[in-house]
Amino acid sequence: MSQFVGRFVIISVFVAAILLGLGMLILGQPGVRLSKFEQAQASYFQGTKPEAAPLNKIQVTPCAPDTCLLIQAGGREFVVGASASSAEGLLRRGLLTENLDGVLLTDLGSSQIQGLIGLRDRSLEVGRRTKLKIYGPSGVERVVEGLNAMLETSDVDRSVRYGQGVLPFDIAQAEAFIVDEQPDEVGIFDSGVLQVSAFQVQSTLMGAEVLYRFDYEDQSLIVGGCGVRRADIVSAEEGAANNKIMVLPVTSKNQLEIIRKQARNAGFDKESRFTTAPIERCLTVGGLQNLAVATGIENVIASPLYPYPLSLAEEKIWESEARQYSEESQMTLMFGEMWQSNSYPQ
Repeated sequence: MSQFVGRFVIISVFVAAILLGLGMLILGQPGVRLSKFEQAQASYFQGTKPEAAPLNKIQVTPCAPDTCLLIQAGGREFVVGASASSAEGLLRRGLLTENLDGVLLTDLGSSQIQGLIGLRDRSLEVGRRTKLKIYGPSGVERVVEGLNAMLETSDVDRSVRYGQGVLPFDIAQAEAFIVDEQPDEVGIFDSGVLQVSAFQVQSTLMGAEVLYRFDYEDQSLIVGGCGVRRADIVSAEEGAANNKIMVLPVTSKNQLEIIRKQARNAGFDKESRFTTAPIERCLTVGGLQNLAVATGIENVIASPLYPYPLSLAEEKIWESEARQYSEESQMTLMFGEMWQSNSYPQ
């Protein structure tokens, strides 16, 4: 019996090896590779068909596993944070449309602005025909001025080659709006049903930072960056609806310490401190939970997560950190498959 089992195993392994080899040989043929590529592209473009913005609630969708959120309400659309993968993330999910009302920057760190070119270009390609409005703290006007100057030459080439010269520069250019010139609330958008306000963050120690509030029907959404603390949330809550949601980034001190330790071991101690310094200001999972309790806001989303979960194992680490507070808070952590989530807890 044991000999039969042994022979069966050997034969099975042999047959599997042959089938694997044949499969690799077939996939290695140029025609097969092109066919697989065609199928992948068909699937990609089917998934990029634009979806209509919701009309009955504020909807929050992470458009990338880093600094980028799409806020939709009342037929209006705003992107908060322009990370490098923002445009591709929105396009891949069918969420980038010609109706983009603006990009809101909480600060002018590299993670907030490095995707502006992509958002400007991709939104033009899907049909945007108004200037792209970019809101942010003092200095945003210089960022946008540089963006427009850098792309001026390529815009000429774009309009001649692909638009038969019909793409006017006043449409291609981005437009800057400084929103922290006054310490009090600044109304930056009002469609009649959706209002967006900006508040200067007083708690930050590292330059200008802005907190935004969206008001739609009986809902208010408060979204900000790593420098936001209780006093800032309390200020933004004044005049808000009773049904509130708060979206803030969180960091894992334990994971960051591991990163720094391994960087030191590899001789990159200074470099590691430099790259992790901005996100060390973010609240931890427990800190955000405490903030939620202190402000009385039950619907809280931690987004983005630092470091970003790039594997199943890293997702499990975030799960374990969140589980410590899940019984005490209604906080929802977005990670892994939850990046596909389209709305906040009801």
